[in-house]
Amino acid sequence: PETSDIAPAVESHKDNPEIKKSPFTAIQRIVAQKMAENWKRPHIHDDVEIDVIKIWREYKDKKEEFERAFGTKLTLTHYFAYAAVKTLMREEFWKFRSAVEENPPTYVVKDFVNLSFAVDIPAIIDGLPHRELLAPVVKDAQLKSFTGLALAITQLAESARTKKLKPDDVKNGTITVTN
Repeated sequence: PETSDIAPAVESHKDNPEIKKSPFTAIQRIVAQKMAENWKRPHIHDDVEIDVIKIWREYKDKKEEFERAFGTKLTLTHYFAYAAVKTLMREEFWKFRSAVEENPPTYVVKDFVNLSFAVDIPAIIDGLPHRELLAPVVKDAQLKSFTGLALAITQLAESARTKKLKPDDVKNGTITVTN
């Protein structure tokens, strides 16, 4: 492209009042540090297309009963999270719950699933609308029943939205589920 087609670079935020600095919160600092560390590691990303008609029917049948019994909403994310945990614990999927050590090259196989899930959080920082994405972690998700996992996800999501997560609540995820 021609030089005239490119917007001039801003030299410094001090020279442009439209650019503001906003310091990280403690949680943002930890998340940023962990994200930076994780980019150095091998990652697997997969999109899977599945027929969810049976899940949809069960969800429609159970959602009101679940809300009455537990005082919180049942969501499709609960079903997908539970399916992900059960799938990862199958022997043939051991690599998906592994880490890689570099020296010597070795798989570190984890016999557990710490399920991380995305929570979108609207916020106002320095008077400006802002969105944060946090990924709290349900530790040892493989030990939980469907209801136990759904309630753990709901509780952690609420803690994220009300800014009550502790640093340990966003550490050591094995897999992240997003919708």
